[in-house]
Amino acid sequence: TLKPLTTAPQDEHFINIDMDHMAAEDNPLLTICDPTAPFGKFIAAPVLGHRPCHFYEDRLGCAADRACEWSDVALLCVPTVCLEHCEEGSCTADTGNACVWDAAEGRCYTTPPPSDPCGHGSRDGCLAEESAACCWSTAGDAPTCVAKACAAENQTDCEGIAGCTWFPEDGASPDVGVCAPAKCQHGAEAACTDDAECMWTGGACAVTECGQHASEFQCIANECDWGTADDCSPRCTPPRCPKGYCDCTDLTDKCACRDDPGCFWLGDGGGCVDVSAGACPSMDLVVMFDASKSMSRQFGDHPHGFDSLMGIMTEWMGRAALSGEAAGAPPAGPRGVRVAFVEFHGCYIGAKAETVPAGVGTGGRFSGAKDELMADLQYFHDLFPSQQLIPLVPMRTYLQEGLELSEGLLATSPSDGRQRVVLIIGDGQFIDERSVQAEMTAVRGYGAKVFGIVLRRSTVQDKASEAAEAAFLPLVDVPKASHFMNLDMDELAAPDGPLFSFCDPATPFGSQLVDTTAAQPATNPGPCANIDTVAACRPVSACTWSDISASCVPHPCVSHCGAANCTADTANGCLWDAASDGCTGPPDVFRPCDHTTEAACLLENGPPACEWTCDSASPTCRVKPCTATEAGACTADTANNCGWYDDGAGGICYVKPCNYATPSDCEVDKSCEYSGGQCTPSHCGAYPTEQLCSRDARCHYDSTRCPGACVPTPFSCNNITDPCACNEHQECYWLADSDTCVEAAFGACPTLDLVVLFDGSGSMSKQFGRHPHGFYGLMESMKQWVGGLPLSGEPADTTSSGATGRVRVAFVQYSGTYDGVQAQKAPVGLGAGGRLSGNKDELLADLDWHEQNYMAKQTYVKQGLEMTTDILTLSPQDG
Repeated sequence: TLKPLTTAPQDEHFINIDMDHMAAEDNPLLTICDPTAPFGKFIAAPVLGHRPCHFYEDRLGCAADRACEWSDVALLCVPTVCLEHCEEGSCTADTGNACVWDAAEGRCYTTPPPSDPCGHGSRDGCLAEESAACCWSTAGDAPTCVAKACAAENQTDCEGIAGCTWFPEDGASPDVGVCAPAKCQHGAEAACTDDAECMWTGGACAVTECGQHASEFQCIANECDWGTADDCSPRCTPPRCPKGYCDCTDLTDKCACRDDPGCFWLGDGGGCVDVSAGACPSMDLVVMFDASKSMSRQFGDHPHGFDSLMGIMTEWMGRAALSGEAAGAPPAGPRGVRVAFVEFHGCYIGAKAETVPAGVGTGGRFSGAKDELMADLQYFHDLFPSQQLIPLVPMRTYLQEGLELSEGLLATSPSDGRQRVVLIIGDGQFIDERSVQAEMTAVRGYGAKVFGIVLRRSTVQDKASEAAEAAFLPLVDVPKASHFMNLDMDELAAPDGPLFSFCDPATPFGSQLVDTTAAQPATNPGPCANIDTVAACRPVSACTWSDISASCVPHPCVSHCGAANCTADTANGCLWDAASDGCTGPPDVFRPCDHTTEAACLLENGPPACEWTCDSASPTCRVKPCTATEAGACTADTANNCGWYDDGAGGICYVKPCNYATPSDCEVDKSCEYSGGQCTPSHCGAYPTEQLCSRDARCHYDSTRCPGACVPTPFSCNNITDPCACNEHQECYWLADSDTCVEAAFGACPTLDLVVLFDGSGSMSKQFGRHPHGFYGLMESMKQWVGGLPLSGEPADTTSSGATGRVRVAFVQYSGTYDGVQAQKAPVGLGAGGRLSGNKDELLADLDWHEQNYMAKQTYVKQGLEMTTDILTLSPQDG
């Protein structure tokens, strides 16, 4: 519910993390001005030459900053050695590093080197070249952007380049193909056989059958592996199948299928499929895809977008939980998945969408037969080049006619309980964007769920993908974040991408398709992965809880085939179920705190609460001791060494720390001190909770320890006033324009007014990893963050001076009840009073107030957004 409220691209404006990551050195608060971090890339100062060197990801950006230089050893942008000179004489004398003295700033800089046309330091910058003249090579010791050796687009030009060969498309005209470096030019047998595309035959090195495929689609369609070579040329190699089979669908035996944890036996004639497809409900799926001219461009490492899309969908159909029913055959009831394809594109004088014609593959109908669907994709692949050759009429993106064809398909889907789903995949806006809503209404009239995927050309958002996203979002169902994705081609092709995990309930799309509450067969191991709690997993006889993976996994018994093998496994207590012809584990009973790993132990919030003992010899998960609510009962528990701390609010029972036998052990622990022959808690170590610790500016809750403890606040860059002293600390950065030393993580902060809107709902009171209380852990993290920010220093009641690289912050807590207050900020007269402030003391006072006024209700965000709007109206429009 939170993600849809964030700015697009939402995957880069939203993070889902645990409290330990929130407190880590690279957490989203500490890196909010880091242009290489998810949030910082949208906030950090955009002007080159005004950020710490390590924030530059590529050579061009680094070269533009005279305070930086590119290290080919570390492949990083680092501060120039010239900065080490603090006097003009030593600076100008360092001619070896091309140092120059800036009298106005009183600093020593370097002279930037000339730039290289293909000198991109990042993969995205290299592959996003519209000319497609550069490629990302990993042939050397380090990845490099280089000029393509074979960049010709036709056979004649290709054959005129030494060392290049024209590889025509299978079954296509000679003009359709790929220009690539000549393959298998090896003179020695050893070198030839080491090359996966080559084979040694007749005393010479020849190209294998897979190596002759020019396109990604043809490579995958012929069951070969597609990849990119170190010299940037596409490669098609024989499949590597170490198990003796390449895909789960190759297995026809139930036992062999169940023996592979990556496979799932569907039963009812469905056969063996990839485990990611095992949870698919009965479904009629219409896949609509973009065949406009823009899809012919390079998408990252994929030379041709449409060709790549056809290849990915071919592989998807090979793994899908298809019903097996041929097109036109009467449906045998709600079982498995049937698919139909609709291509949309168009030009103003012709058709704007089509399915395959009668007599080819499915004939433009729903089918659960893999061979028919593969034939459809081959047809669309072969059709694409001729579509792009219509004289003077570029193929554009029209959607309306494609939706009309989808309506016709949905009309043939039987009303027998199966789901109806439409998936739209494209890379741009629709020309007929304003006229498709009526068709969408008709599509939904058949009860269809609508999903959408925008394909972008690089790993980061650009204007084209943002515009496409704006066009797609009104079409898909709500919640939008669970029905829409904006991806690059590699993300689409990934094993856990949205196609291959389409029915995984742990993914956005799968969560809308799979009913995890439905009854499941006792011997079916598929549902185990869909269960996410210990208490729910253990009673299922086909499943067991794994503390190693902190997940619900198939019980070892389900792998046994036949009653004899099943009942022979007495170690696991296996039981044979003749009715389902399967083997299950014995009934299990949920036992609290019965875990073997810290992560699983701390995930169980109780009651009773669990804790990890952290004993290096034999760490264990146990019921948390010292939980008494009255002082007498607490201190009477001497077996657990319980102590009572009077916090003025009822008191706290806790395990007394610093039980060290020797002075050396005691002094190593920063929360303890050795005095008078005894090891006792230090000033900070005496605080038994994270909440009490965070209220003391001298203290910091260290969650990297096990268990967490309160220790003295670490070193701060803000206390350094000399630039040379600042430069001596790698974690610090000197802001020359304001003569201030700040943490390097904040060195690229622009002038910024920032509103932090945070969750104060009751669920935040649970334990988050080693943080006993999530909300108080969040307050502790934000107090540390505020302490290091390059704040403007301006109190909340003053007009912003517009200082460069300075930050003002305001806080809003959201939570509440349906008919009550649902958000709050600190009252005027206390700290910043819920207003923008650059004064650290005011902001810390605000956080103290929020900590003491934790709302602990349900999660409502609307009023919080309204408060945020009110705060932002007071932010000056000064850049």
